[in-house]
Amino acid sequence: MVEKLSNIKEPGIDSEGKITYDTPAFDSKFLIEKYMNYTEEDMKVNERYKKERKEQLTRVASAVKRIIAAEGGGEEEMNGELGGMDLGGGAPEEPGSEEETGGATELGI
Repeated sequence: MVEKLSNIKEPGIDSEGKITYDTPAFDSKFLIEKYMNYTEEDMKVNERYKKERKEQLTRVASAVKRIIAAEGGGEEEMNGELGGMDLGGGAPEEPGSEEETGGATELGI
């Protein structure tokens, strides 16, 4: 329900003064509170989690930049803010499904 209502768009104006039809008709916070029965406290907890995750990613990005700089690389060698590194976040692999890497990990350790 929330997803369907989130996709309803209404006319708006872009930065060039042209009429667009990509402005959401409903605020996502309103839809979540109304149709998913989230309380204001639930929303605050979610915001806290989002802030913590953003801070964590900022720290990781800074660490990656320092490592690249220490290895003599420059920012032009980086592919995106996090250097193109996969930070994981997916489900762990099933035991025994790993590929043989010749004893070295992706980081060469």
